[in-house]
Amino acid sequence: MNQLNIIKQTIEELYGLNLEEKCRKAKYIEARAFFIKITKDTLKNLTYQEIGNIINKNHATVIHSKKTIENLLTYDANVQKNYQDLLDLLTVDEENLDELTYLELKRITKSLIKENKLLKLQLQK
Repeated sequence: MNQLNIIKQTIEELYGLNLEEKCRKAKYIEARAFFIKITKDTLKNLTYQEIGNIINKNHATVIHSKKTIENLLTYDANVQKNYQDLLDLLTVDEENLDELTYLELKRITKSLIKENKLLKLQLQK
C-alpha cells in the first residue's frame, strides 16, 4: 500500500467516513482538509488536481480547503489537536524501530492487536 492510500485510509477510519462522499457536514470538511494538507505537504509531487481526483473534488476546492485549514490551524485549538492526533497516527519514529529486537516488536504488535480489538468492541456497544 502506498503512502497516499495509507493517509486516506487512516483518515477515513479515524473519522468513520468516506472522503469521496459528497457531504458538507463539518466532520467531512475537516477530514478532507486534513487529507489535502497532509498529502500536499508529504507528497509534494502531486498536483492539486491529482489530489482532487482522489476525493472527487476539483483543484480549486482543494486549494481553498488547504488555505482554510492552514488558517484554522493558526488559531483554533480544537483543530490543532485533531490535526496533531492525526499526524501522530501517521508518523512512525523509524530511528527507534531500528533499536528494537524482534521479540520486542512482536510483543508490541500483539499488544496493539489486542488494543485494536478492544476498541472495536467499544465502538460496537
